[in-house]
This record gives sequence, structure tokens and C-alpha cells, in this order.
Amino acid sequence: MPDVRGFELAAWVPLIVLIVLLGLWPKALLLLTTPAVQAILGTP
Repeated sequence: MPDVRGFELAAWVPLIVLIVLLGLWPKALLLLTTPAVQAILGTP
């Protein structure tokens, strides 16, 4: 019996990749969220 099954690996790999990519290039996420945050805060 392996420690990690196929479906568990399929669930974890995309999450780990996103965590690493957003850790290296956080500006990609910030560009997506900035307009929504500004709208909520009411700042231009």
C-alpha cells in the first residue's frame, strides 16, 4: 500500500504548484485581486 494514492496526488500537485508559483510571482495574483479590493475599500 503506497503512502499516497493517485487521486490524492492529483489533488495535491496542482495546489503545490500554485503555492510555489504564487510565492515566486505574487504580482500575478495581486493584479487579479487589486480591482476587487479597491472596489470594496472604495479607493480609486
